Amino acid sequence: MYSVSQARRLRLSTLFAEVEDQLLMAHRKQEVESQVRDDRTKRDLHALSPDGMLVCNPRDREAAHRAQVEGIATENLAAVTCKRCRSLISGPDRQAKSGGKIP
Repeated sequence: MYSVSQARRLRLSTLFAEVEDQLLMAHRKQEVESQVRDDRTKRDLHALSPDGMLVCNPRDREAAHRAQVEGIATENLAAVTCKRCRSLISGPDRQAKSGGKIP
């Protein structure tokens, strides 16, 4: 049998464990909610280079794949709305070097 002080300690430790579990579950729920997919309705349309990379971020394969999967990448240069892509595509020195092609 437990003494009175041991019983109190046991109750307190059980109570603290329950509170800790609830806090942990709340934290995990918050993490899951923060990982929800981006649902913005208006997104910039990025230009794809001939090798399938984004013009504004040519070294990031994952960004290029994500843009293609999410439907925000195009080969149609007239439809591009990304400010950086447009400046890289229409820059006078870029067109002169590449013969008017996408960099």
